[in-house]
Amino acid sequence: MPRTRFLLLFMLSFFTLKAAESTLTMSSHYCSNSSTFAPNSTYHANLDRVLDVLIRDVVADPDNEFNFTSSGASSSEAVYGSFMCRGDVSNKECADCVKNARVEITQLCQMTKTTFMWYDQCMLRYSNTNFTRKMELEPRLGGYNDENIDQSDEFMKLLNQTMDHAAREAAWHPSRMYGHRNAKFNQEKTLYTFAQCVPYLSKNDCWYCLRNATSSLLSHQKGKIGGRVFLPSCFVRFEIYPFYRSSSKGKVHFLLKISAAIIAAVVGSTLLFYMIVWHLRRGSRRRVLRRESKSYLEEDPIVRRQISELHSLQFDLQTIEAATNKFSNDNKLGEGGFGPVYKVIKMFNQIIQLLTYQEADAC
Repeated sequence: MPRTRFLLLFMLSFFTLKAAESTLTMSSHYCSNSSTFAPNSTYHANLDRVLDVLIRDVVADPDNEFNFTSSGASSSEAVYGSFMCRGDVSNKECADCVKNARVEITQLCQMTKTTFMWYDQCMLRYSNTNFTRKMELEPRLGGYNDENIDQSDEFMKLLNQTMDHAAREAAWHPSRMYGHRNAKFNQEKTLYTFAQCVPYLSKNDCWYCLRNATSSLLSHQKGKIGGRVFLPSCFVRFEIYPFYRSSSKGKVHFLLKISAAIIAAVVGSTLLFYMIVWHLRRGSRRRVLRRESKSYLEEDPIVRRQISELHSLQFDLQTIEAATNKFSNDNKLGEGGFGPVYKVIKMFNQIIQLLTYQEADAC
């Protein structure tokens, strides 16, 4: 059943796509060597407490895309930490990214008091100073794709315009603090841009931070097919392939669930319908073959004649009385389900003779 196998493979490939979308990719990290702490110190204990709280909160509240917490704030060993997920990622991607970053950040930046870690999907940081309500432009992290693009001047002009639109969308929508925009570069390539600020910035600070990041992005490398700049308070990124979802996270997450349910229902119904039709056709073919076989047998002249002769083997009461000597007890064999049973040797011989004559005539 090749069609059935095709439908099953289609369903498997559709649900495999979701797994591929959730791959976590670390983009950059920063470990400050200017200030360190000793193992098993008070600062170390406060840091573990802060990271544990951040993980607990992102797991307990899947809709929480940003959180800030502190431990020992009234002491000299205070630790402040936060996470922020990219505005378009799913709740599960956000939680998985923060949990993964929590492990990586303590391995790559051992015993440092100020640390940043950027993934494609989230950012995690901690420090010994309170960084909320501040716009920070340092340290500056990022990178570019190695491949260059043709017509670099035209591309850079389009990048500047498109990134500006994305930054304005992020700054002018304080309820979500992120924006994206795409634009057609040529027949084969489309430019995709994304910009986001930490949610505690004001509109003006967000705009200033994003313009600063965009200026750095446009000036350091020119004509690359992709790049990103990460600041503590904001980040910008561009690619020539879609790396973000084009709607708000909640709506996309809901639509993906609905789409998956609809496609699964349609494919499942189609598969069931196909199997039913296949069995019905198979049964119909069997009935047709039986009818054709019966019709063939009935049309055969020899078979038809033998059937007719069997129907004609009927005896009247006078003949039966003569064969049983008028139902004599001497010829009675016993009782059956339909009454007494008698010997009919004479009649049996007559039947044999009749069939023999008929067979001879047929030959």
